[in-house]
Amino acid sequence: MFARYCVSNIRPACFALLAVLVVIVCSPCAAVTISGRVRDVNGIGITGITVRASNGGGSTTTTTGGVYSLSVTAPYTGMVGPEGMYQFSPVHYEYTGLTTDVANQDFLASPLIFGNGHLATILSYYSTSHGAAVWGDYNNTGTLDVALAGYGVTTSPSALGPVARVFKGDGASNFTDAKASLTGVRDAAAAWADYDNDGRLDLVIAGDTGSAYVTRLYRYNGSSFSPVNSAGLVGVTKGCLAWADYDNDGRLDLLVAGISASGRIARLYHNDGGGVFTQNMSVSLPGLSECSAAWADYDNDGRQDFAIAGNTAGGCLTRIYHNDGAGQFSDIAAGLTGVGFASIAWGDYDNDGLFDLALAGVNQNGDKITRVCRNTGSGFVEQDLGLPGVRGGIAWGDYDNDGRLDLALAGDQDASDCPKVFRNNGNGTFTGYIVESIDITDAWVAWGDYDADGRLDVVVAGDQAGGYPCTYLYQNQTATANTAPSAPSGLSTS
Repeated sequence: MFARYCVSNIRPACFALLAVLVVIVCSPCAAVTISGRVRDVNGIGITGITVRASNGGGSTTTTTGGVYSLSVTAPYTGMVGPEGMYQFSPVHYEYTGLTTDVANQDFLASPLIFGNGHLATILSYYSTSHGAAVWGDYNNTGTLDVALAGYGVTTSPSALGPVARVFKGDGASNFTDAKASLTGVRDAAAAWADYDNDGRLDLVIAGDTGSAYVTRLYRYNGSSFSPVNSAGLVGVTKGCLAWADYDNDGRLDLLVAGISASGRIARLYHNDGGGVFTQNMSVSLPGLSECSAAWADYDNDGRQDFAIAGNTAGGCLTRIYHNDGAGQFSDIAAGLTGVGFASIAWGDYDNDGLFDLALAGVNQNGDKITRVCRNTGSGFVEQDLGLPGVRGGIAWGDYDNDGRLDLALAGDQDASDCPKVFRNNGNGTFTGYIVESIDITDAWVAWGDYDADGRLDVVVAGDQAGGYPCTYLYQNQTATANTAPSAPSGLSTS
């Protein structure tokens, strides 16, 4: 044990004696052991990983089971962390004056698949949380643009508030604010769609402006965005938006859910054309908040069905509604676990030609869960495939172009809150990889090939430590690109 002193006014003749005294007191110096494991997200230990101590503390290599044990001189002040072609969580452990052995200094390792999340600097600067990040090529340049809505940076890193922006992508990691003049909203939802069939994507956003709950549709006319005041959509916050042409009339209709001025609602709007939307009064849905909605023709009858999940006045639910035709929908009583703070996504993960449903959120007991609900053709079987429970966002996408849908997760999770991608192994199992070793909560995640290289990239928006908003774009660095098919030719009409 040593105390720290401030020594002054020592005469030169005293230095030799002082040096001798220091050597006598400090030698021999004690050693302490820092130990733990390096494992992948499935809990399997990784051998051959170098674990190094800073400040000349030495290094060691993990053995069977990913175990390491590193001896350093006490009192030790510095950092200990692993090295190699992985993302590690945590990046390192820090110690100050360590004099006793410490165990269970574990690390989670994931191979480097995605590049620097700070790649697109303007997205990192104009950050958002409690909202949405959605891809769409609104200006038809052939490169993806992104809309951000939520709580974020308004004019400078110190100014936070409700925001909604569109950023133009150039395909080379540069995004320029399109100055779309959208109403800023927090606790937001957003969705692209060409509602008027003019060949250009339009944008609907919903959320809390700070003074009102709004749902606003913006039409893109080729040069600017303008509000469609005739839409007549109910304003909501903490909600969701989902487009689909449910009656096959060639116009996209809109499902809106969330907290309105009168409480929780969920409404289906029919697109009548001319910028007018009318509520389908024959569809009665439970009011929802902290919710998610997604369309898919799960039974391949040529009509779009939908799933919803979220909090209700009496708890939480997850339901699938079958499109019966003629504007009618019926609950199929799928028997799925109800979740609030929900995220759901359709995708045929087992390539059997039927859409399956991934759901994530907080169940009735307050537990975070993630489930894959397999469509058997006669119903849905809910499966716990070992995916971490998450309160945040989930999204399907084939990031490695092997023909199987993989799953991205971001948000508050059971353990580490790092964004992750789970590779579909093709046998009903998934292998997880960390996208970046930083915790992001209240998150939204979306796939999109922003650089048009044939590989899906991923954007994550949410909160970092301290509650500060962040938006990160991760570039897919896998080897296999998806080659676009040749355009059809020699077509004829009948």
